[in-house]
Amino acid sequence: MKNNHKIGLILSALGITAGLLAFYLITSQYNQVIGVKLAADRLDKATSGPHHVRLLGWLGTASTAIWAAVF
Repeated sequence: MKNNHKIGLILSALGITAGLLAFYLITSQYNQVIGVKLAADRLDKATSGPHHVRLLGWLGTASTAIWAAVF
């Protein structure tokens, strides 16, 4: 596997794409979940949601940055 840079480039590109896709999916679901919780008068669940989204967003951004560094 020495000097086989093409596999590394392909895996890095897939990792970057997966990280960005995960970040997009997390943020696209955020508004829907909070809206449903607010409509159901579940304020305790609606206020805890942003903390989870921030953590998952940070993980998605960090994994994308790591893959970009590998790239």
